[in-house]
Amino acid sequence: MWEVSEAMKRSSGDKVSVAMTSIIIDVKSAHKRILIQEFDGGLMFFKVGETLYRYKVCHFGGRWSAWRWARTGAFLHRMVHRIIYHYHFGFLYVDDWLLLVPESIAFLDASLAITMLLVLGCPLSWSKIQVGSVTTYLGFGINTRDRTLFLSEDKKQKAISFLMTLARGQRIKRKALEEGIGFLLWVSAAAKHLRPWLAPFFHNLHRAALKPKRFSTAQLKELKANVDTSLTVSKSCDLSDVRVGWKIHAVGRWQARSIKDLDTPMLKEGRVDISFRCHDSEKTRVSDETAMAADFWTRSLQEAPSLIQCAEAALLPGSGAADAWADDQTSGLGGWWSILKNPQPQDIYWFRLEVLPSDFPPFFQMSRLAQSDISFYEAFAQAILANARLASCQHAPGVVGFRQRCDNMPAVGASAKLFSSKAPMCFAMQALSHVCTKWQADATISHLAGSKNIWADKLSRFREPKSQDLFRVLDPSREVKFDLSTFVKQVWGK
Repeated sequence: MWEVSEAMKRSSGDKVSVAMTSIIIDVKSAHKRILIQEFDGGLMFFKVGETLYRYKVCHFGGRWSAWRWARTGAFLHRMVHRIIYHYHFGFLYVDDWLLLVPESIAFLDASLAITMLLVLGCPLSWSKIQVGSVTTYLGFGINTRDRTLFLSEDKKQKAISFLMTLARGQRIKRKALEEGIGFLLWVSAAAKHLRPWLAPFFHNLHRAALKPKRFSTAQLKELKANVDTSLTVSKSCDLSDVRVGWKIHAVGRWQARSIKDLDTPMLKEGRVDISFRCHDSEKTRVSDETAMAADFWTRSLQEAPSLIQCAEAALLPGSGAADAWADDQTSGLGGWWSILKNPQPQDIYWFRLEVLPSDFPPFFQMSRLAQSDISFYEAFAQAILANARLASCQHAPGVVGFRQRCDNMPAVGASAKLFSSKAPMCFAMQALSHVCTKWQADATISHLAGSKNIWADKLSRFREPKSQDLFRVLDPSREVKFDLSTFVKQVWGK
């Protein structure tokens, strides 16, 4: 759906903008329409009792079925492009066509495409053919007049019903959580700004559950023999129901650090309590971060009439860049922007900030060594820069685009996908998503060589003597103050 939204944006931004209409065409039993020659049917046999049968056509679910229909569909798609010779966009997903054509000749184009497919012997599902300004394609609603993509009401209610089950502390089946994540991942194909808030769901899905067990001395001796140096059970135990893959979390009241903790445990009535971390439990408990992300998803689906506004973004003038540095204890963030094409230091707006790992909420899972999370600080600096820049710029209502530069490739890559499953980078992406959603903005963050990112680097290292030459020419009235605690509370409510 991202390609569809981009096509609608392009049509809205063309010099000769025309009203578009969507045409939906569906092939009836597409895979079964591919007749396989006998010498190609070696993988298409199946046995019932003592009788051997062979499929003569591609059946649904076979790998070769998708392989052969993809090539047939590609040929038909090219033929559609040839017969609709004027300005249009065409998409084919498996056997579902979407054509975006000028509204004035939409029914003529639909008639030409359908007639050509019938002449070529391609059977159609007539009940699924749609022509109009509001249609449904792959479960998403498309409004070509408002240029929006939206979820149908039943799909929206399905998503909200799942999100309502993710209450803080509630136990949920991993299978149900996995299916819900799959559905939300499908929704995020059109709503890119919601994608960063999937990370807590994945963390919760793969989160280990704690299983307490009480062991006798004989069971403890067997367990020690079957545990490797990482405290993971590597062999099956006969005297207990501990499974291979479980990892010892605590022995008695103390967290386990090495296999030596099993030598002299504190016994209670001749037994010792050991808890294990396991990933094969049927249920998992909903974490605070998952509940918080579910609340964000629910608000977004309930409050927004459309998932995405497919209009050409008005590009903000000028440019900006941000940077970060870190040592073992602290990190510095800095950035600048200007509406001028070739600004001088006295023309730029700028910010600087010194942060400690302890300044962030515990659920960020910050490393004690600030240097270990340098990519997070780089990405977070981009979110701060975007927020300050959009707040200071006056622009007309509608989607606005802006470009920024960064010299850290992991931060650039995560920003391009607007997703990371690893903490704390995933929270930097959530911050950037929050800023873009708040200001209806599209961010493009490109890579810049560190040797050319001089101003941002000096702003982040504002305490170092070598940076003072820049501060002597900067305009103090153009410094933008940033309150980290207020920003964190706005984004995560904590």
